Amino acid sequence: MQYAESLTGTSLRLVASGAVALAAFALAIACSQQPVSPPFSPEDFGASSEDLPPLAGPDRDGIELEIIVFTSPTPAPPGEPRFGGSLRVAWTGPVIRLDPVITDFYTFASEYHSASVGSHLFESLFRWDENGAAQPSLVEKWSMSADGLQFSFSLRRGITFHDSSPVTSEDARLSLDRWKSTGSTQASLVRKFTPSSWLQTPDENTLVASLQQPLPSFIDLLSQPNLTPYVMPRSQALRQPRRSVKELVGTGPYAFTAWRPGESVTVERFREYVARPEPASGYSGEQTAWIEHISWVDINDPDLQIAALLAGDVDVVDGADLSAYGRLSDDPSIRVLRGLPGNRSLVYLSPASSAFREPQVRLAAQAAIDVAAAMGAMGDSELWSLCPAVYWCDGPLDVRDGEDLYGGSGPARAGDLLAGSDYGGETVIVLGASDFAWTAPLVQVVADALRSAGFEVESTATDYLTYGGLLRRTGNYTALIGWYGHWGGGSPLTDPTLGSAGRLVAEHEQLIELRNRYALEPDSARRLEMVRDINRLRFELATSVLLGTFDHILPTTRDLKGVGLFALPYYANAWLER
Repeated sequence: MQYAESLTGTSLRLVASGAVALAAFALAIACSQQPVSPPFSPEDFGASSEDLPPLAGPDRDGIELEIIVFTSPTPAPPGEPRFGGSLRVAWTGPVIRLDPVITDFYTFASEYHSASVGSHLFESLFRWDENGAAQPSLVEKWSMSADGLQFSFSLRRGITFHDSSPVTSEDARLSLDRWKSTGSTQASLVRKFTPSSWLQTPDENTLVASLQQPLPSFIDLLSQPNLTPYVMPRSQALRQPRRSVKELVGTGPYAFTAWRPGESVTVERFREYVARPEPASGYSGEQTAWIEHISWVDINDPDLQIAALLAGDVDVVDGADLSAYGRLSDDPSIRVLRGLPGNRSLVYLSPASSAFREPQVRLAAQAAIDVAAAMGAMGDSELWSLCPAVYWCDGPLDVRDGEDLYGGSGPARAGDLLAGSDYGGETVIVLGASDFAWTAPLVQVVADALRSAGFEVESTATDYLTYGGLLRRTGNYTALIGWYGHWGGGSPLTDPTLGSAGRLVAEHEQLIELRNRYALEPDSARRLEMVRDINRLRFELATSVLLGTFDHILPTTRDLKGVGLFALPYYANAWLER
């Protein structure tokens, strides 16, 4: 929701041969063949308030929309936005899917890809501002009935999809229906508290949503930046919810250009984009695509990502190795942005495996893993902290209930718990992605900790693509090294461990009931009490092993300005001074 910069010092030096090889690699990507269609698999991906005043102009008849006409002005002075240029972002691939709505167990590792790209291509009825609050996006006016059971949304007029077709309420209805049928925590809550036929379209510009009981969090659920109910053309929204859309057609400031599997994903400025009139704030307000093209480039080695940045072959490293923070901060050619409040690292203990079905065995694993040692392996201590608050320390949901079970009490205590359990010596397979900088160091640390407590352990650290393939069968893993961001799990409304994750975490009726009550509760004090119960139960049941929180560092070249890091890295409203 905010970012800080780390500035200058001494520059890094590259080995010349490595830089030449890297430049050749980047040139091959930039000059690759004509775009090809993404290789979508044909098989299912299935898986496991108060009224706000309407937005109105001086004539009280709605805001007049401003059509942004893109031109190529004379060079702007330093510090002023300018059009043009191509942005290259290094990230860990390869991309498995780009549909930003669906979630599936074996492709969940690609949700970051789909959310990162999708935020530039698509818009929803509401989107986050820079403080994480829901603001109208495709909605011009909206109202809620006195009993809280009906919401009426008037869509902005003059909006078109990237294929030039007009946006209608029917597109929105079908898009929200598809989203409601998917596996995200947000969708499951809407599914629970709405009837099957929950949306009506009185006219081409109006969408009406009916609820079975008042849901104060309804607008929040529609605005989350991960697994978002984006509006798509009806031809795509009619696609089965468990299958990826074949075409990425939205209304956002950028339009999809190409997905070259194993190489890159590219988008380009959408010249017919209709911006909102309010000042830009996060994903909301006026959005301007200053940069002509954005490409996310697959570089599956943390060291090569940094080398590409320093050689000028990419402009950004998304998901940079925390251990590189000091040297990057000291380089005068690099600016390091830090996303706060950051991400949560954790170990998923699969209840689908015989080893972790029993709570006491999971408690033994939780006791065995030294959280400080695990976070220390991730990198610079300035970037991480030990935090027993499930929904982030120093935030609005900072509670510490159950913290006596946090942090790992050592192999002796873990061994006692294990000896008193039904654990029968089953092999625990610790699985992680070796080419993902944030989590790769944790594989061996976790494996060693479990082994020291008496578990039989094998560790498997493999590349990102193989990692996704191994998730297809529960026999390939027992403990998964993972992470999620505040934007994808910062409250019970989005917590991926509180439902629809049976292959990842042990589900518990009391936790799911607390999540549901939280969604229905308008009083913040009572909500906080529910979070206390969730926090305590998460530790007492050891549904997963919570490690620490860590900053998302985003090193960029100094000619990139205006990057948003209030949720995922966002490049609308950013520009290049070159």
